[in-house]
Amino acid sequence: MLQKAFLGFLLSLSVVFAKDLGVFGSVYKIREKDLLIELKEKASSIDYEKIRKEYETKIKNYRPPDLVTLEKAKKSKVYYYIPWAEVPQDVYGVKNGKLVLLYKKGDRFNPLKYLPFKPIDLVIFNGKDKGEVAFVKKHFKGERVAFLITDGSFYRVSKELGVPVYYFEGPNLKERLGVRETVSRVTVDGEKLKITVFAVDKKGSLKEKRYSVKKGFLFLKVEKNAKTK
Repeated sequence: MLQKAFLGFLLSLSVVFAKDLGVFGSVYKIREKDLLIELKEKASSIDYEKIRKEYETKIKNYRPPDLVTLEKAKKSKVYYYIPWAEVPQDVYGVKNGKLVLLYKKGDRFNPLKYLPFKPIDLVIFNGKDKGEVAFVKKHFKGERVAFLITDGSFYRVSKELGVPVYYFEGPNLKERLGVRETVSRVTVDGEKLKITVFAVDKKGSLKEKRYSVKKGFLFLKVEKNAKTK
């Protein structure tokens, strides 16, 4: 009985304190803008054409911080290079159910031995050199190669060649590929890299007349005898 009486007392209190106490202080209407209207107003004030032009200019003038530069070739030639790599730490593997050491830290190996397929050839040239760009456009456009530039605008050169062009960038890339000059074509030939170097003049032709270019490769011209017996 006492519990019921106490519960009834609490209920009566809730009814008493639920009365309207009136209004205290000033009351104002909400004057905040509609969020959707505010967003539309801000969107209409943005100059999208200006932003597009600024972004396009940044793309055209972009240059990577680790761009690799090469010398312009003075003589055409072909040489071979093995891109030796060094194991950075001990490499373990499982043989016959046991964990064994496969390679020690500091061991050297030829990564070309482990390629699952032959990669695409690389053509490396100076995108700022008009002669080299003209040479590449004449002899490599349509060939199965990837284009890398050591200088110039990738945007402009891509537009001129009509194909994607990338920067020759990355730490130790020059040493890893064995490339020293432009224009160079890098081809995987068995377990070696074949580097074909083209010495190009300002007009976009080979400097040495004893060579010719066929399908993007260098060939020595066969001299014909002036007199035949």
